[in-house]
Amino acid sequence: MPVGDIPQLTPGQVVNGEIVRAAAGLQIRLSPQPVTTPQDAAAAASLPQVLARVLESLSALGAAEDAARVVHPSMPANEAAVRSVLSLFLSDARTGAELELLEGLLSDAAQTGALTQQLADRFGLLVSTFVLAGERDWRAVLEQWRRGGRTLEGRLALAAQSGRLDEILAEASDDLRGLLMRVRHDAAIARYLRGQGRLRDFQETADRVLDRLAGAALQNLRSLEQPYFFVEVPFLEDTGLERLQLHFMSGRGAAGKRFDPRNAMVAIDVSLSQLGDLWIVLRIAAGECSCVVRAASAESLDVLRGEKAGLVESLAAAGYPGAQVRFGLWEGDRLRELGQFMRQYAGVDVRA
Repeated sequence: MPVGDIPQLTPGQVVNGEIVRAAAGLQIRLSPQPVTTPQDAAAAASLPQVLARVLESLSALGAAEDAARVVHPSMPANEAAVRSVLSLFLSDARTGAELELLEGLLSDAAQTGALTQQLADRFGLLVSTFVLAGERDWRAVLEQWRRGGRTLEGRLALAAQSGRLDEILAEASDDLRGLLMRVRHDAAIARYLRGQGRLRDFQETADRVLDRLAGAALQNLRSLEQPYFFVEVPFLEDTGLERLQLHFMSGRGAAGKRFDPRNAMVAIDVSLSQLGDLWIVLRIAAGECSCVVRAASAESLDVLRGEKAGLVESLAAAGYPGAQVRFGLWEGDRLRELGQFMRQYAGVDVRA
């Protein structure tokens, strides 16, 4: 974004940017961050050092090699950011149930006037849109995550380039993380919840959800180098799911930064209440599909093998006739599997 000559700024300096509403409309206000001295730079930890400290705190130092493949080199070298990403793959979360809890608390607050009913309804609509529950079509939920996958920060970056600040900020109400941050720090809501003895519960729950959403946004830094999209789909307990994470990737050979549906890979990290942990990889090359289904349980693997014909039929119905489906055991190490997936496919032209 060109800013012209500003005396207090020097080329290459890191600045803070704040969107403010002025009489002339929305503006971006820049303020310089303190200049880093050579001593400060020497003391700053590198990403590998931060990675080691985070893994040690998570009792997962043995996963250092795989974690280094998963964490993108552009990741901010601070422990909070790295922990947010690694926690996605080293621990499970109850994000769907926690969003439902937050929705209930905000609905109660709206009935007392602590926040507007419009805001509470908007949050409830976003939760119902992004959380898989009951008979809700999971494909529709996934499509909502795809459409809403651009973070508020990303939208602001595009707005700064295009000059369409008002239009982009009008979409902020569609950003789940942005709306949750807004209500998390709302003073009126805090006063109401404190009076109900629920403030700490609300804040801790909101922080866990925000940390999970931030980790997913940081994981998507990989899209800077090639078409890639990660999503962790939150769900409620009545779905039979215990975890659902998906990694979509096209090779560098894909046109521009767009996904090529005829040349792509999808890794599905899913845990089901009946079949347990599964790692499924679909590879589409020149329109031909191959699928490898791996299960952590030998009993589950036997059940899945018995469903091979149905899986082939489903893939054919999705547009991939004659798909090759194979099965195997999996030791259940998600971080290692993801590290291997990244090493195998990152930067590869799958059309070759």
